[in-house]
Amino acid sequence: MDKTAPNYYCTWQIIDWLPENSPEKGLDPRDFLSDKYLFGENGIAVKSYPETRKKLIFLLDDGWEVPRGSGDKKIWFRPYVGSAELQEDKFPGYGKTPAERLKTVSEKVKALGWRGLGLWISPGVAYGKGVSEREKDFKEYWAARLERSKEAGVLYWKVDWGDYALSDRHRKLMSEMKEKIYPDLTIEHAHTRAPVNKRGEESLFLPFLEQVQAFLFRRSALLRRRFPRPDTRDSLKSGGDFEISRKKQRSGPN
Repeated sequence: MDKTAPNYYCTWQIIDWLPENSPEKGLDPRDFLSDKYLFGENGIAVKSYPETRKKLIFLLDDGWEVPRGSGDKKIWFRPYVGSAELQEDKFPGYGKTPAERLKTVSEKVKALGWRGLGLWISPGVAYGKGVSEREKDFKEYWAARLERSKEAGVLYWKVDWGDYALSDRHRKLMSEMKEKIYPDLTIEHAHTRAPVNKRGEESLFLPFLEQVQAFLFRRSALLRRRFPRPDTRDSLKSGGDFEISRKKQRSGPN
């Protein structure tokens, strides 16, 4: 296992910028997480960070699970977000099974010189809520997806928003299963929110958010900060989101 900090390039900033700046109009940001826009001649994985990518994990952020046309909010969320399955319409010919398709992406990323593949993960169950009292269902669901990532050689999960994003219980289950099934996988427990402080305002750490940050700190294997990056207009040349990770020293009870 590589003991160095798992720094990564995250696709979110560039796909959020592309709808207004791509020659192909009318696309949702998540539509750009596809074979064409990642691995085509001028694809994101092809053009970004050519000199330093060997040290960076290439992390597919929110959107890799959803089909093309995901700007239609009626179709994009269920049953896709939380499925941890690559969409065949955006990645045709990548394999017959979810694990095979993930492995193809992983191999393509590494063939381009990246350190490996990372995935944005929604901590829920794609077929819907209601499993909070059925721990067995939740564990079986995510055990299968850990096995797929292990088979594909995925290096990193960024566990972010979803049905159980604010549930310490479910995040703990994911981390515990990871240790049993795929201990070499790094899990970052993240939470979508504004910065800690806004200019000219008091701290945004309300008691509830303090609780959230506390259990995320307990569960996550590392902490992350955003590296100052070039203007997004240049991101296909130089990057986009460049995440710097610091492995966290654990102390105290779990």
